[in-house]
Parts: sequence; C-alpha cells; structure tokens
Amino acid sequence: GNRIGVFSMAHAMRTGLEDGLKVEEVDAILGKAMARPGSAVFGTSDLVGIDTMLHVVKNSYEALTDDEMRETFKPDEFIIKMVDEGLLGRKVKKGFFTRDKDKNKLALDLETFEYRPVDKPDWKSIAKAKEKEDPGERIKTVVTTDDPGGKLAWKNTAATLIYALNRLGEICDDIVQIDNGMKWGFNWELGPFEI
Repeated sequence: GNRIGVFSMAHAMRTGLEDGLKVEEVDAILGKAMARPGSAVFGTSDLVGIDTMLHVVKNSYEALTDDEMRETFKPDEFIIKMVDEGLLGRKVKKGFFTRDKDKNKLALDLETFEYRPVDKPDWKSIAKAKEKEDPGERIKTVVTTDDPGGKLAWKNTAATLIYALNRLGEICDDIVQIDNGMKWGFNWELGPFEI
C-alpha cells in the first residue's frame, strides 16, 4: 500500500503544483470526488505528519534505485522547509492546513509560507462527482471532465494505474492484494485494478 499510495500522493503534489493549483484545489479533486478519503493528499500528509511523510519519501527514494519512477519520491523542497520550520501537520496544528482563532480553515501558500483563507474551487468536475454515488462512475466522470480538476485527476490516476501495474510481480503477485492494500491502507473506495 505505501509503495503505491505514497507514489500517488507525491505525484499528485508535484503535478498539481506544476499545474499552478493550490493545496486546497488538489485536495478538493483528489479526495471524495475521486473515491478517496476526504483528507485527500495534503490533508492526509497533515494527518500522518509532514515529518513522517518526509521520512517515507526519503526512504523510498534511497531504497528504490531501480524504480523507473524513482524521481517521484525525491522530497520536494517545500516539505523539507516545512519540517525545518516545525510545520508538522495536525500534531502541532500547523501543516498544509491550520485554523485561525475563529476556527476558519486556512491553507499554506507554498510560495510565501503564509497561511491564507481556503479558496474552494468551483469546478464542473467536483459538481458532477457529487451527482454520482457509484465510486467507479464518480471517477470516470471526474477524469473525463475538461477543467483543471479533471485534468489533474486524469494525470494522477493514469500515472498511479501504470505504476501499480508495473509493481505487479514485484511487490505482490496478484491484483486483489494490491487493490486491498490501497483500500485498507489508504481508504480508497476502489483499488487501482478495480478502477
């Protein structure tokens, strides 16, 4: 689960930011809209701890010398800076997200390293996803919607599915166990092969 889940999260962070999206925009699309937990990507990092996330990606990067996607595990500078500045996530109440004195949710601006009000995206992909109860239909709807959320969802889903397929025989011999690893370990509603 960690091998594929951390790959997917690291890929989502990097790709979303390269596409000019904010942390809350990445999480808005790669959470419940994509049949994943509401904590999504950056929120899940806050939940497990930014220092823990850094440790896992560093360990993966160092250990996976023959992995074709090894560079995806290379720690981003903003993660290192967050750990250096003590922004470790929920355990210290400051990570990618925090709350102000009035309990309003704030997001970390990764350019200025200042917190600002969360800016919820108004994308068709998210609105369409809310209309679908079936997780497979939700995913299909999101990845085929032509807006920034749909584009990120497709890039991340395609990369994750290919990565999971390439791990078959290396980390596990059957697709059911890989799917279960993602469902049980990362709380996805569908595993990569079910998708």
